[in-house]
Amino acid sequence: MENLGPFDSLESTDRFVDRHVGPRPEEVEAMLNAVGAESLATLMDEAIPAAIRRAEPFRLEPALSEAGLAARASELASMNQPPRSFIGMGYHGTVTPAVIQRNILENPGWYTQYTPYQAEISQGRLEALLNYQTMIQDMTGLEIANALASAGADLVITSRTLDSAEAAAAELAAEHGVTVKGLALDVGEFSSVESAAADAIAAMGHIDILVNNAG
Repeated sequence: MENLGPFDSLESTDRFVDRHVGPRPEEVEAMLNAVGAESLATLMDEAIPAAIRRAEPFRLEPALSEAGLAARASELASMNQPPRSFIGMGYHGTVTPAVIQRNILENPGWYTQYTPYQAEISQGRLEALLNYQTMIQDMTGLEIANALASAGADLVITSRTLDSAEAAAAELAAEHGVTVKGLALDVGEFSSVESAAADAIAAMGHIDILVNNAG
């Protein structure tokens, strides 16, 4: 564990670099020892051909803090001059509660994964959508499965009996025009869970969201 000075904990953490989960100095040293390099500079010299390396450093402005970046983004956004929309009935302004805006629409957890690959960003979007739909379900009593279907998602729904699952699947498919597969599943039997999972993957190819008790 690092030995922190008496005032280290009071320093600003409003920098993206401070939240980067990178290797510690001792970990860097261990990796350099493993590959037989004296330093990171030596490793770069040995690994990257000189012909493709940039001799001069980039002339970049100092990095903004998170608050500074948000302020700059807002400043740029305020320069937009949105015209009146004549698509359909146009856009009607609404009030979005701050707790919804921060925790659902702008939650950093949806878009700041350590490895921001497309799949993980999509996972964040799906999770945000599921949280939003769960909130609407709590407020209105609408089932999540119905909400997902109305949003255009293909579904696999399960029930203890195949007849009831297929009947519900047919109703959802007819109402929303999506693909819905009904399967028999007894969660108390592991073999039943394995079989249903295999059938679901065979029918859909892959599963993006798994919801228990979706209504």
